[in-house]
This record gives sequence, structure tokens and C-alpha cells, in this order.
Amino acid sequence: MGMIPLKDSQVVPSQNSKDFAFQIVTRTRVFFLRAESEEEMRQWCSAIERSKSLSANDAALSSSTSSNSMTSSQVMLAGSEKKGWLNKKGKSNRIWRQRWFVLEDNLLSYYKTLQVHMRPLTPTHSLARSLSLTT
Repeated sequence: MGMIPLKDSQVVPSQNSKDFAFQIVTRTRVFFLRAESEEEMRQWCSAIERSKSLSANDAALSSSTSSNSMTSSQVMLAGSEKKGWLNKKGKSNRIWRQRWFVLEDNLLSYYKTLQVHMRPLTPTHSLARSLSLTT
């Protein structure tokens, strides 16, 4: 599993319209991603930019709202989640590999398989969660 923090990142679509590739440029690394179609590439780029802007708006509003109330941007952010397959070029091994990507809360996570992302909570997490609900 890997994570791409989207705060202060830039999304740069490829100049070559035939490869459907785009880059996410972060402070520490450049991630090379490729979609199956031009439309899918546009959808991912838009969703990433929307997630970044909603997160920035949420940070600005958080100082003026109470901790128990949910801001409109938080509600919208929950709806901006995107999931799907993309190809990712490795950092050291420059081969395109298919990965399952999940965009949520200004973070783009990726997994080797869909099953890893869908794995249920471990017993330790379940126990800790049930204990926190009872207190």
C-alpha cells in the first residue's frame, strides 16, 4: 500500500493525448499515473483538484465552526471520493503496474489488489473500536 498526500501538490496532465497519463507533483516526489481513457484521466484529475480545494476550504472554515458540527465542505468532501484502477509507474522500477486507487480526505491511497483495500478490520482494531464506543 502507498499513499500520496495531496496537500500542496499539483496535478499535471500529459502533453501526449494518446497515453492518458498525468503526474502528481508533491513536495518530495513525482508520481506518474495513467488512466485507460482520456475521459477517465480527466475525471481523476478533476476529482483530485476538487478534493484539494474542498480540504483547503475546510481548513479555513474549521476555526469558525464548532468541533461537533459538520461543515458544508466536509459533507461535499465525503461525496467527492473516487475509487478505481490506474496504472502507476514505479519509483525505481520504471514499469507501469496496475493499482487500485482510493481518493478520500485529501489523500490518494493505492493498493496492489482490490482485496487488500476491502480487507475487514483486524480483531485488535475491532476490539479497540468496541471499547471506545462503550466509554
